[in-house]
Amino acid sequence: MNQRKSFYNRFHNQLLKSAKWPSNYMFKFIIPASEKTKEKLFKLFENKNIVSKIKSSKNGNYLSVSFEGIFSGPNEIISIYIKAEKIPGIIQL
Repeated sequence: MNQRKSFYNRFHNQLLKSAKWPSNYMFKFIIPASEKTKEKLFKLFENKNIVSKIKSSKNGNYLSVSFEGIFSGPNEIISIYIKAEKIPGIIQL
């Protein structure tokens, strides 16, 4: 099993144990401060009832972005992380 799949399997089990689903969850990301990158990230959360917060880095080169809301379960959470991996320059926290 590759490392990525192993990581997501462990993460799935942790999410199952840590909450009763559906549950509140917060995603945190750091992205390059470009409108295009920001749009790609926000697109992952369209049609979801979430609260987002954006904070610019000291020099304005990066954005810290968080999304908080109620999600159906670990599969939905992991699906969003897998899609986010494809955004250039993203750091998932």
